[in-house]
Amino acid sequence: MKFRKFGQVLLAAVVSTGIMFGVSSCANDFTVGYVYVTGTQYGQIGVYREDNNNGILRNVVGQPFSSGGSNPIRAIIPSGNRFLFVLNAGVKTVDSSGNITYAGSNISVFSIGGYGQLTFQNSYNSQGLGPIRLAADSTGSHLFVLDSYAPIGNSTGAIQTVSSTQTANFPCEESEGVYRPTGDITAFNIDPSTGRLSLVANQQQQNLTYFPVGCAPVDFHVTASYIYTMDAGAASNSDLETIYVYAVSGSTGQLTQTQNAPLQTGATDVVSIGSNSANSTIYLVDPGTGAFGTIFPFTIGSQGALTAINSGPTPNTSSAAGNPQQLISVTGSGGTYVYVANAGTGSQTNIGQSDISGYVVNTTTGQLQNPTFQSPYSKGVPAGVVCIFEDPSSQYIYSAGSAANIIQGLHLDPQTGSLVPLPKATAFPTVGTPSWCLGVSASH
Repeated sequence: MKFRKFGQVLLAAVVSTGIMFGVSSCANDFTVGYVYVTGTQYGQIGVYREDNNNGILRNVVGQPFSSGGSNPIRAIIPSGNRFLFVLNAGVKTVDSSGNITYAGSNISVFSIGGYGQLTFQNSYNSQGLGPIRLAADSTGSHLFVLDSYAPIGNSTGAIQTVSSTQTANFPCEESEGVYRPTGDITAFNIDPSTGRLSLVANQQQQNLTYFPVGCAPVDFHVTASYIYTMDAGAASNSDLETIYVYAVSGSTGQLTQTQNAPLQTGATDVVSIGSNSANSTIYLVDPGTGAFGTIFPFTIGSQGALTAINSGPTPNTSSAAGNPQQLISVTGSGGTYVYVANAGTGSQTNIGQSDISGYVVNTTTGQLQNPTFQSPYSKGVPAGVVCIFEDPSSQYIYSAGSAANIIQGLHLDPQTGSLVPLPKATAFPTVGTPSWCLGVSASH
């Protein structure tokens, strides 16, 4: 009798312990965030649940979702927001006179549901033609769209993007001998309750509904106080690559020019702009300079003025693939790190042709230094990589590639900055020809 009673007590203890361990092992097994990937092949958005324990991505019911337009190339989720904004670049057509139009270009707004699902809300058009980038300010109150061409109307009221002669409206000379308008930025207010956009008119030039930038804009970067636009230039200025600066009003979204002339960068083929986590240093990603590309660093000073760091440009020699496309900055417990997604060259038929190069940031100067951890990383990086981001829980780095239409993950060590392949499956199928990727916390 005593033995049986003891056995019952022991069994209860074992079961209780098992339950305790079961709860403990499952306590961290939950969806920590949602991942979104835009794809240009069919105009779709892939949506995935991110597992906190192992970084595995699982399809959200109903995905992929339509992007609401043609050729989606960028997407953002503003800070503190519950809406996804997708930039559809549209399909470009050039007529016999050289005039350019875009079909299906817009900004589509989606609400994010409790399981990461997307519900289309509305679409909006930027003021210019050929939208290529979108970004939000740090408060999530304003959205900005970078357009290839400012909207110049002709005598009939139609928008014109080409002229045979150089004028104030068409200052940008192309190699073919025709002239184009400058680029522009369209600014919107974001309604925090509905995600609806309302236009911010140009108060400096009251006849304009947009903010002019330089010739052939490539990318822009928004800090808490400034917008930096990278321009490729025109034949009329020897194709000098420059940065155009606007101050941003956090309350109204109004842009005010701060510099008399754009900054000449010394770069030759910049494709994107990044920054350190504190937004005190700007990094220009240039795949056309050096054998593996080059990162041009600038510190931000008074009135948003940029000053080249004394150490000069950083050769992207931590990469074995080259052709850098995007840069992100991550602050961990051991320091601040920069990771560069390198697409490589050639046919992109195997994963080894793309990699991620890593750098340690000197927090005093902003200089990029060769890391003490192993770099570059090719295992866990998809071929033809087009985008890279840190997940909302700061545990993983994900990147998507267009060679095999997959997204892959790496575990981030916050103390050393090293990246390690996920313990289980690391390659997850995604939408056709991915163009951009990002994540949001499940508790958004």
